[in-house]
Amino acid sequence: MAFGYHNFHVLLLLVCSLIRLSECGQDFKPGNLHNSKDVFTGTKDRQELFARLYKAMSNPVVPGTLGLFASSFTNGHRLKRSAVNGSDGINVQPGREAVELSDNVTSLPVVTNGSLVKCEHDFQTFMNGVTAGEFWALQMMDAWGKPGPSLLQGRLNMVGSYKQCRDSRAPDNTSLGFSGSYCSVGIYLQMGTLPGAAGQIGACVPDSCSESDLQIVLGQGLKDLNLGIMLTSVEIRTDHREITTATIVAICVFSAIGVLVIVGTMYDLIFIQIPKWKSQKVKRTEKTAEKNLSQEHSQSPVTLIAMTDTAEANGQRETTDKFAGNKNNSELKQREGTPASNGNCDVHTQSAGSNSVDKTKEGKKKLNACIMILLAFSVYTNGSKVLNTAQPPGSLSAINGIRFLSMSWVILGHTYFTATLEVGTVPMTAILDHLKDWTFDAIYNAGLAVDTFFTLSGLLVAYLTFKEIKKKGWKLNWPLFYFHRYWRLTPPYMLTMLMGQGFLAFMGSGATWSMKMPSDRENCEANWWTNLIYVNNVVHVDKMCMLHSWYLSNDMQFYVLSPLMIVPFYFHYAAGVVSCLVFLLAQMITSGVLSVDNNWTAVALFSGPAPKKDGLDWQTHYYFAPYGRIGPYIIGVMAGVLLATWKGKLRLHKAVVAVGWCVSTVSALAVLYGLHGDISGERYSTAPVSAFYNAVSRAVWGACISWIVLASASGYGGPVNKFLSWSAFVPLSRLTYMAYLIHPYIMVIYFGNLESAYHLMDSSLVVSFLGLLVVSNMAAFLLMLGMESPMIALEKVLFTRKR
Repeated sequence: MAFGYHNFHVLLLLVCSLIRLSECGQDFKPGNLHNSKDVFTGTKDRQELFARLYKAMSNPVVPGTLGLFASSFTNGHRLKRSAVNGSDGINVQPGREAVELSDNVTSLPVVTNGSLVKCEHDFQTFMNGVTAGEFWALQMMDAWGKPGPSLLQGRLNMVGSYKQCRDSRAPDNTSLGFSGSYCSVGIYLQMGTLPGAAGQIGACVPDSCSESDLQIVLGQGLKDLNLGIMLTSVEIRTDHREITTATIVAICVFSAIGVLVIVGTMYDLIFIQIPKWKSQKVKRTEKTAEKNLSQEHSQSPVTLIAMTDTAEANGQRETTDKFAGNKNNSELKQREGTPASNGNCDVHTQSAGSNSVDKTKEGKKKLNACIMILLAFSVYTNGSKVLNTAQPPGSLSAINGIRFLSMSWVILGHTYFTATLEVGTVPMTAILDHLKDWTFDAIYNAGLAVDTFFTLSGLLVAYLTFKEIKKKGWKLNWPLFYFHRYWRLTPPYMLTMLMGQGFLAFMGSGATWSMKMPSDRENCEANWWTNLIYVNNVVHVDKMCMLHSWYLSNDMQFYVLSPLMIVPFYFHYAAGVVSCLVFLLAQMITSGVLSVDNNWTAVALFSGPAPKKDGLDWQTHYYFAPYGRIGPYIIGVMAGVLLATWKGKLRLHKAVVAVGWCVSTVSALAVLYGLHGDISGERYSTAPVSAFYNAVSRAVWGACISWIVLASASGYGGPVNKFLSWSAFVPLSRLTYMAYLIHPYIMVIYFGNLESAYHLMDSSLVVSFLGLLVVSNMAAFLLMLGMESPMIALEKVLFTRKR
């Protein structure tokens, strides 16, 4: 047993000593990672350390070499074994460790747990096999995560090989045989005065070792080694997946949706589309015959007389076909009409070749409500609507391009931050190098794309609502106003949540795929109701389900408040402006005061001075909070009312147009690139400047986006409007909602299934982004056909029946 414990600690000491940067970070300021250039510069001693490392890794007699390396690195902190019979193989009493550590390293604990004894025994067999050069043991050893390049630059994830570890197996004649079990060991490394850095070590251990066994050995080992490294987690990763309640519910719900989609699509094709196609074919035949007949009138009299009898005969057949065609058209109209007023599910149908007849007052035939519900799930009809590029006259076509490009921007930002923060295999120096490049500011500030969506949301709500108010007065059906929004957003939202909670765990496996997938499972089980009523951005924010759903809660809350900004315009435009300004000033003052009081910076990730100790969290109380994000929505509301007042066409002088484009362009660039010094760490803004930026930047960005929409709709957009109004953007813009909901799961699946470290380069980032963008939109299209479009159609069925 002693041999297993000893070598366990030798391995542990090796890895820990390699990643321990004991002399680093002395000149760091708390929270400032930009001063880390000196930290990641290798000294002569560290170069010698790495030379020993790779020499050790290449030596076939691994345990002895590792022991020599570890003891030399710890400057005389030798590992002693209480030798029995004068040999390395120590005979000890079962369950008792005989290893002793010299100097400041304490002795190991007494082990009495039977499972741990078995784990020790198999680990001893494993190490004996390595010493003897047995292939299965070397295969297990080789599967361990090893320190690779850029360790001193912050690459602290040593993944190892999941598949190789699980394919390893000790012969049955050794301890009755055991297999390799991949274990992810989470560590936390304190570097000087830095907040610290998290890392992961992939360990291949005997499958007889449980997580609790490994926690005892590794936890005590790290404590005894006194290297400033803490054990944060131990997780044995397998291909086994637990079927949870969410999984069962998801299977039932999506099976039901699948059945509705199949039946609805088949009914649509067989009873509606195919008869419609036949009718259209008959009409084309008639037109062709009439065209031919008109051409025949120009021929010679002799020929015309000779063809008269044939034309008369054809005319009789055409009349008969035309009558049949009219019957088909009547049947088609009946199927495409509104549901019958009785609302029951009695469907009077005959054979496929016969007609479904239900005479109504005006002789029109209407489909039953049950059939309309089925047709709401038709992939053919829904797909045709999604892919249709036609736009009605007077539509704000530039919005289509803005929506798609903004969604692409969101995916770009999330791709980078998922690769760096979630996967954690990117060296810190690579991140710092990107921060110093001014072109990276566009990725760093990808959050502005969300402000674009807030602006467009406020603009469209105000534009459509104020047009209705002008026609019917301010006493609209406000309950229906709110129900429409809730129904429009919630079913796809909840179904996506259910899909993630039920199926995501089965979408991957490997060294970087956590067994606790999705990572927010506990949060969703406890706080899903906050998502359902759109308050998860202010209630239990620290335990939020679907972290990116904070945007939806803000958007819904702004929508609830929107009548307070729109209705005053009906009575007097000054009243509307005052109402909007009150909301806008409240947002700016609140954001500015909180920024000063809590020492918030204008930038939040990787850089900036430390916030106020015990102050409010920037993300919770500003980035997620509605009082910090409503600014661009208010600007959008004012722009939407202006468009509705002028019927979508503003009359502007050329000078005003030129000034508008210049001011909006300069302002947008200032918001996007104006804080490069803060992002790169070269120079930080003062507290007042940071507070001013937090208070006004998002509203200014919303004004820039509003100008693009106003100018484009009014005919002053030029090439910008031509590009944003490209017909290809029309269907892509319809996918943005589902793409926003599903793309984080796509990223988790992609990065979670990587078997090796992700190398952050411009080329790899571009390829990853483009791939995730395409796959996210493909998934959004499929989910829209089954989840979003049917709900839109069902709402029409419901309220058409009521009318």
